[in-house]
This record gives sequence, structure tokens and C-alpha cells, in this order.
Amino acid sequence: MKKHLLLGLIALSTLLTACSNDDDNDPGTILGNAVNCDYAPYSLGSTFTFENKSYDQYSGQWQTSLSTNEVVEITTYLGETWAVIQGQQQIGGSAEGLARCSEYGLTLLSKSLEINGQTITDQEFPMLKLPATVGKTWASEPIEFDVMGFTNKVTYVFEIIDVNQTQTIAGVTYDEVVEVEERTVTEIDGFPPYEGTKTTRYYDKEAGLISSVITFSNFVWTDTLVVSNLIDYDIQ
Repeated sequence: MKKHLLLGLIALSTLLTACSNDDDNDPGTILGNAVNCDYAPYSLGSTFTFENKSYDQYSGQWQTSLSTNEVVEITTYLGETWAVIQGQQQIGGSAEGLARCSEYGLTLLSKSLEINGQTITDQEFPMLKLPATVGKTWASEPIEFDVMGFTNKVTYVFEIIDVNQTQTIAGVTYDEVVEVEERTVTEIDGFPPYEGTKTTRYYDKEAGLISSVITFSNFVWTDTLVVSNLIDYDIQ
């Protein structure tokens, strides 16, 4: 078992996925490495604690909270093996998602996504594509929903910004970090497409996702909304 404690804040980071054959991992718990890979270490029982700073646009203040993601189950869904990741917020509330990895990359899946009173089922998000090369781009399948009679189509577009970064975060040096940028592109009937939220993530080869920054932009301004930094992780 690997145990690491990161003290203080850490820089932005994202995740990659080339499957690992680490001798420390019990092959009986990772089901053929479908969930425990380099850049995506989601073996059963692993936990990841983040410090989250969110900006309140009304008060103009930053609020800080902690959240912990835990791999609570390894399951089969839609014919594939997934890690069930449960997130608990310090201030209350929880969320659950599925993750799997392969030599081709990392995929997240939402079994049920509520948007504007409508339920989107089994939506996949291809978070990282391998091999990782600077400038590589890809996109999710569009999510479609209605708002006041208008069809909205949201697509998540990804790009690898940098690879093999070296970053020192809270005294820990990471030398195999991949930076991925994600943008939401929205199309509404009768209007040109526009970009909204941007998320920059950094993934370390051993720890996985170590930081992310979510920003919102429109035609007038750009605001940083949420900064999440890994402060503690325990990979089983």
C-alpha cells in the first residue's frame, strides 16, 4: 500500500491512463487493471482528499471546504468494469460516478445526470486520450436538452496542453504530469455556438488527478470559480 500526505496547496493537475503493472497492487482487486492504471489509480478502497476553494460572486469572497473521493466498489456496467467513486463534501452532500481506464485513456460515466429538470442517462466523458501528445483534441458525445422550447446541445471538448511536466507541489516533485484543458461548447437553436466553462486539470502518473481549476467566461469577463487541490491520498 502506498501512503502519501501532501501538506498545503498544490498546483493545477490532470489525469492520464496507461495501465500499470505495479507489484504493490493486488490483481485480485483491480479486475485486470481496468480501474487501476497510471494516472488513474482507482483500486478498491483508495481515497483522495481535496481542498476546494470556491468563489462567491455575490459576496466576492472565497470559501474553502474539503471533499473526499473514495473507491467504494468495483462493478460491471454496460459490459465494462468500472470503479465506483463516491464523493463526500465536508459541508454536506455527496455524489457518485463511475471511472475506468485502459491503454487508450480514462473515461468517466454518469449513470443519471439531471439538467433543467430532464434526466440524461449513461453519459460518458472521455477525460484523457492516449498516447498523450501536445495538441491532441477530442470531444464527448453531445448532451441535448430543452430550455423553454429551444434545444440546447452541450459538447465537452478536450485538448492536451502539455506532457511530461515537472511540478513541485507542497514539497513533492512530480515529473510525469499531463495538462488537459476541457471546454464546454453550447449550441442553441438559431444561435451561433459559444464557449462557457473551462476546466484545466493536471494528472500525475502515480497520484492521478492532483488539481483542477474551473473558470467561467463570456463575452465580457472571465472568473475563476473553483480551485481544487489534492492534499492527501491513500492508494490501496
